Formats: sequence, C-alpha cells, structure tokens
Amino acid sequence: MKYYNKSNLIAKSLCIIFLAFSTYSCDEKDKANVLVSVVNGSNTVGQATIYLKIGTTINPNLPLTAYDRVQRADGTGQAYFSNLEPGDYFFFAKGYHQNKSVEGTATISLNAQSQYRTFKISINTN
Repeated sequence: MKYYNKSNLIAKSLCIIFLAFSTYSCDEKDKANVLVSVVNGSNTVGQATIYLKIGTTINPNLPLTAYDRVQRADGTGQAYFSNLEPGDYFFFAKGYHQNKSVEGTATISLNAQSQYRTFKISINTN
C-alpha cells in the first residue's frame, strides 16, 4: 500500500486542479454538489481518479483506501460529488497526462449559506 505525504505530493505534482463548485439546495436542506475539473496547465486530465476526504482541509496523509469517496473523472477530466453536507473537504486527484503521472489537491469549506453560490478554486501544486 502506498502512502502519500506532503513532500511526496509536492515533488510529484505537476497538475493544476480547477474545482468549479456549483452548490444548490437538494431534496435535503443545506446539501451541496461539487463539480471537480482536473487539468494540467490548459489541458484536461481525462479519467483521473479523484479522492475525497470529509472533515478536513489539511492533507490527511492517508492511504488512498482511507478516503471517504472516490470518483473517476470522465474524458473531459470532470467528476461530480453530490449531497455534501456543510463542512470541510479535501480533494486529491491522480491521473496521467502525456504518459506522465500528475497529482494535485484542493480544499473547500461549505456552510449553510453555500446554497445558490458558485465557487471556483485553482490550485497549482508544482
């Protein structure tokens, strides 16, 4: 089992993750949905794997099997995480661009006022 620590991520990270956060009220009050787009420079990273850890905005340095949710991005590098409660979220993405492994991270904190707002976050993990 491979562990990822901060120095390992920084050393290997060549990816920029753009998170386009779209939040709105669902059937249950105060739920949010997050659209994650993974890119490397101006290029999308299709089929990247995106891991979500709930309850933190700090890299948890956990094995990938310990993350709470996992989504595979589509061919355009996008994945959709739905029904998120207000709270803190850490995203880790891993994929391939031009036969090179790329990784990146991003975080977001959602609260009850996150409804009907759009969030955009870009992280340069070089």
